[in-house]
Amino acid sequence: MALIGECPNKNINSRCSMIRILFISQADKDIPSGLFSQGWELYQCAENEIQESSLKGESFDIAIWHTQSPNPIFTRALITDVPFQFLIILTSACDESNRIAMLQSGVDDILDQSISNEELQLRLKTYQKRLSKAHIHSGIKKIGSYDFNYERRVLSHGAEIRILTTKEAELLNMLAESMNLPLSKHDALIRIWGEDSYHNGRSMDVYIAKLRKYLQFDSDIHIMNIHGLGYKLSILS
Repeated sequence: MALIGECPNKNINSRCSMIRILFISQADKDIPSGLFSQGWELYQCAENEIQESSLKGESFDIAIWHTQSPNPIFTRALITDVPFQFLIILTSACDESNRIAMLQSGVDDILDQSISNEELQLRLKTYQKRLSKAHIHSGIKKIGSYDFNYERRVLSHGAEIRILTTKEAELLNMLAESMNLPLSKHDALIRIWGEDSYHNGRSMDVYIAKLRKYLQFDSDIHIMNIHGLGYKLSILS
């Protein structure tokens, strides 16, 4: 991994109100020039470096994966090995069925690699605003015997640590914010998926099942279905 661009004055606001971006590709020439002009901290690594020790202990706001062969298997490796808030794929080889599979695997956005520098910058600034809002609610939350760090998407139970996908973390955060109170499925779909549709509703059901599995080591934690409304995260003890 190499740092190839950084905030020009790190003494002004420790994060310089900017974002840390990890650009994953096969060649340096793949990096869009528009990423260099905003003062963002920009790191670059090859696909085969994802599991190397140089990434251990690092965390990023956005991971951008430039690829001509997008696949859920590598996506899962990214989610497991690299802590980030949002994952964007840059490609020109992704049909509808593949896009759906990638989005279901935890990808936040899929952009055509021909995207202009101006549009790419505007899209990243939108994510930057979302990150700023998320930082307000950052910190460790206790969920029964679990510790949940929403900002870093880390759910831990003793020595057991799990890196959540962005949607998993956002959904668990919404459930935790309304602890012991019903969470509207409609509200969660609009906030996390952007649309209340049958397909997104089924996708959310899958994510709820995953969260139940992740939280299974504390028998006092329950995520209940509230018929006609949504879900409720309850701690019994």
